[in-house]
Amino acid sequence: MAEISGSNKRRRFSMEPDCEVVVEGEIFLVHSLYLMQASQVFRSMLESEMLEATDGRIVLPNKLKEEFALVLPWLSAVVPGNEILPEVDMNQIPILLRWADEYGINGLKLVCKDAICARTFSLEDSFLLAAEFHLDDVFDQRLVDITDDLSRHWKFLQQFTDNKKLMPRLWPKIFEAAGLPAPDTPLPAHPSPAQLWQLIGVAIDPDSCEQPFGTAAEVKRGMYVKTLKDVQDLKQVCMQGRTLPGAYAPPWNDDKKCLANRLCMVSAQHDSWFSVQPVNSFHEVFYVPYNALKRVRCTDLQMLPRS
Repeated sequence: MAEISGSNKRRRFSMEPDCEVVVEGEIFLVHSLYLMQASQVFRSMLESEMLEATDGRIVLPNKLKEEFALVLPWLSAVVPGNEILPEVDMNQIPILLRWADEYGINGLKLVCKDAICARTFSLEDSFLLAAEFHLDDVFDQRLVDITDDLSRHWKFLQQFTDNKKLMPRLWPKIFEAAGLPAPDTPLPAHPSPAQLWQLIGVAIDPDSCEQPFGTAAEVKRGMYVKTLKDVQDLKQVCMQGRTLPGAYAPPWNDDKKCLANRLCMVSAQHDSWFSVQPVNSFHEVFYVPYNALKRVRCTDLQMLPRS
């Protein structure tokens, strides 16, 4: 039988590893078949006309050999007869996910996702991992969990304010959880994101940033305010408001949500009354006396974006 000459020729069939992966100068011997089955990226390299396919040698620059050694078992986990998957160290999941995301190692990514879904990580940590490594279904579920307890997590969410890819997905959920109408996306120049966060903080924790007005002169159009009155008092107030010259207050229905403690915007001023529009019901206008006010410290807001 004739032998193939040339030292750079690789054997086509072999039970031995037939591919080299070089990381930081260290050579890792692997089976090309298992490498291609495990990783979409490595498969593209070895099936193309690239140098890696010709030489059977893949060099990974700017990578750490210690990290590749952690990933390597997952590049042979599809070996026939190998029914035992490698164990996942919870402390290594961020590293494993980074490699899985970059090199398309779907089996590894799935195992890491399952570990995250098992709530091995805190709610906020798992949300960060899902956002960074494109685990969309995990991200959506964690976002629901976070917005269900928005008063606890809203400051955590502020770190994503400048993330133009993520915030269009976050704003509607955050505003809905705060009981506010969803803003337009992309956001208009005014109010600024910082002002919107201030408004959200007021909506979910009103007692921390409100106080009664001292005088009627402090009330300005465009301010966000809340009322001090209870249900029955406000019902009478709104009924009386209809008698004011040129004033309009919608009929009060018993099944209507109470205006008390609802965030409203001052839309007009009168001698002894002011009109407000609830921020989640812009078509309604209510008239209440100045002494029924609480002030909200976000008076630089001029208009809440409407959905």
